[in-house]
Amino acid sequence: MKDKKRKGGKPPREKQNNVSHDSRKTTPKKKPNPLFLTVVITVALALLFGAVMGIILAVRNARAVVSYGGVRMDKGVASYLAATYKDIYIKKLIDNQIYAYDHEEFWEEEYEEGVTFGELLRSETENYIRSVAVGAYLFDRYSTLSREEKKNIRDAAEAVLSDKAGGDRKKFNEAAEAMGFDYSDFLRASELLYKAKQAKTLIYGNRGSVLESGAFPEECEKYMSTFSYVQLLFIRTEYEYETDGEGNYLRNPDGSLKRRELTAEELEERLADVEEVRRAIDAYENDSDNQMSPESFMSFLEKYPYDDYATTGYYLSVYSSYTYGFSEAVDLELTLELLDMEVGEYAEFDTEYGICFARCAEAEKNAYKQDSLSVFFSDFYSDAADYLYEEACLELMPEVTVKDRYAEIIDPVKTQANGEFVIPALFGVVIDEKKI
Repeated sequence: MKDKKRKGGKPPREKQNNVSHDSRKTTPKKKPNPLFLTVVITVALALLFGAVMGIILAVRNARAVVSYGGVRMDKGVASYLAATYKDIYIKKLIDNQIYAYDHEEFWEEEYEEGVTFGELLRSETENYIRSVAVGAYLFDRYSTLSREEKKNIRDAAEAVLSDKAGGDRKKFNEAAEAMGFDYSDFLRASELLYKAKQAKTLIYGNRGSVLESGAFPEECEKYMSTFSYVQLLFIRTEYEYETDGEGNYLRNPDGSLKRRELTAEELEERLADVEEVRRAIDAYENDSDNQMSPESFMSFLEKYPYDDYATTGYYLSVYSSYTYGFSEAVDLELTLELLDMEVGEYAEFDTEYGICFARCAEAEKNAYKQDSLSVFFSDFYSDAADYLYEEACLELMPEVTVKDRYAEIIDPVKTQANGEFVIPALFGVVIDEKKI
């Protein structure tokens, strides 16, 4: 019996299974390469991070009115520094016997011909802000703020907040709004000021200890070039001090040195020597015969020893404490003129002691290292650190970017002075002033 043909429907189960098995070849799925995924994810994150950082930096740069080497100040931080420096500046003027007060009338007064006090304030405020930027930059070159330092700055800022605003930031911000800053600006400015104050110590050590250890020898010689080396010949024509048989000076009951009048013979001899020195110096200056020589000058120094350093000479600098003491003990005007002398130059001065002749000579190399001259260099390394740091700042300050809109949004003359919201330890002049 013939098989009947099936019409429609599904094929027999066995045949269906055979067709399914033969016609589909399965390909095993590849597992993703872990290394490839890691690279892809890393690159993606890096691109994302770079994009985000680029946006952040762009925003910071856009907001900055002052910037240098990664240090940026926005309007609030710059306003804080301007307002606070104004208070310092007014006090500095008063200390210099200038009747300064924070009023438009005073700022329009002339400091010197063609320059008002207001113009001077604007210029010095900008220089101050530049110096803070440079100081913070130098700090960042050599170090970073430690966790403890950051905490100390925050604690000091919070102490001011507590003392001046009862710990209330809103109250602080309301009081500081007229000066153009808020508490966040105050805190960020304090960090910059801390860095600027620490930069000198970071580079040169506490009181110049790094310099004293032998580092930066060329820089020490550079500072040494600020010294004037002078020999001083004092010929007393009014009186003389009394001495005992061994040449020791005698003193009055109040501790002052005993004086005596010169005899007629002594006075005659001294006046003759004064004329001889004058003639020799004149001959030197006119390049004629019998001119003064270092040896001749030394012979007069040995005849009229003013003190223990008459023959060694004196090392004077506007930075040194010895020079400051010398100016008080002898004469300020005389000291300033000595500091202004050129090597090879002679000068004559009238003093209460009589006639003083001065000779300016070349300073001996490494004089600051000699024990016999230590009286002149007791603060050499600390002063050298001040000088070198100041020079470094002055060299870099012109490179600080101050945007045009700085002057449009910050006018120190119109800014209210801030003498209240300050951390005292951070202030003073960042670039130390000369002592004389």
